[in-house]
Amino acid sequence: MEMIQGYLAITEILQNSSVGFLVVNKWLHAGLIFLGFFILSKAACWIMHHISPLLTSKTKTSIDDLIVEKIKIPMSWLIILLGIYISLVPLSLPEKVNIVLDDVILSIVVIFVTFIVIKTTDVLIDAWGKDFAVKTRSSIDNALIPLFHKSSKVLFFILGIVALLKVWNFNVTSLLAGIGIAGMVLGLALKDSLANIFGGISIVIDKSLKVGDKVKINTGEQGIIEDIGLRSTKIRGYDNELVIVPNNVLANNVITNFSLPDLSNRVGVKFSVEYGSDVEKTKKVVLRSLQGMKHIVHNPKPQVILTGMADSGLNFVTFVWFTWDKESTIDDRYNVQEEATQRIYEALNKAKIGIPFPTRKVYMEKVKKKR
Repeated sequence: MEMIQGYLAITEILQNSSVGFLVVNKWLHAGLIFLGFFILSKAACWIMHHISPLLTSKTKTSIDDLIVEKIKIPMSWLIILLGIYISLVPLSLPEKVNIVLDDVILSIVVIFVTFIVIKTTDVLIDAWGKDFAVKTRSSIDNALIPLFHKSSKVLFFILGIVALLKVWNFNVTSLLAGIGIAGMVLGLALKDSLANIFGGISIVIDKSLKVGDKVKINTGEQGIIEDIGLRSTKIRGYDNELVIVPNNVLANNVITNFSLPDLSNRVGVKFSVEYGSDVEKTKKVVLRSLQGMKHIVHNPKPQVILTGMADSGLNFVTFVWFTWDKESTIDDRYNVQEEATQRIYEALNKAKIGIPFPTRKVYMEKVKKKR
């Protein structure tokens, strides 16, 4: 309405000027308005085709280039529609005809706007999807991105239909209520599937798990994450078995990630020595035996700790820190523990430090017989 009022003010100024003859004839007036907007649409299209790339090329992202490329033609048509809408004013058409033409033009505008919004959203989803795919290294983006494309198109299509019905004065309240009820029923029916989908999204966004991580779930499953999909996560176990865990279960369980925050892990080796053994000598022998191990790190240093005096001997535990490399597998953790255990055993034997086994001393008392 403000645009029409502005147009009427400009028309009044032109009528009182030397070019007033141009607006006296209503058909010539309408034709000039349409011609002006047509030229403006072509100019806008030329600017978006030639000038905009020069400006958008200076930005760090290509999103703006893609958006301009997608919307330049619909935008030029919107300008032409605006010209048609304003050019109808000087024709002074009958009110009923004006109402119908206004509704038709507004409906076409709604269609073009819906098209522009859908295309812009597609560009944004694709741009986000590329960054998402690089960060996740999983197949969740292969299913998630098309899902977002389809969902956004359906959403904006429905909104466009509602806007069109509103333009033609249909009662959309009952339609919106029906859509809300249908959405609620659909949500309840797909509750488990949606929980798995949002569980997978939360896992990826939270960055708590990624493909290649070595993990253990509190339910007992453990192995290397092979893939984080839309509904489930695949974990390759120690015996080469494939464990498929629903994302909802994974997102709501306690998970031990051996690959975070870095690639360093610690293993413990428990052992015992006989009573009477020299504690300090035992520690030195064990620490010396661990030198030269392949994956071991010395910051923090390996530790040997006396943990208690048991029934059969002195109990110790050795803590060894080691680090993974790109070629490491889940078995390397146990290989490190096995190698450390073997080295400790051989070193204790070589140093003649006895390793106890469960023993029990029985004292027998001789009782004299009474006469």
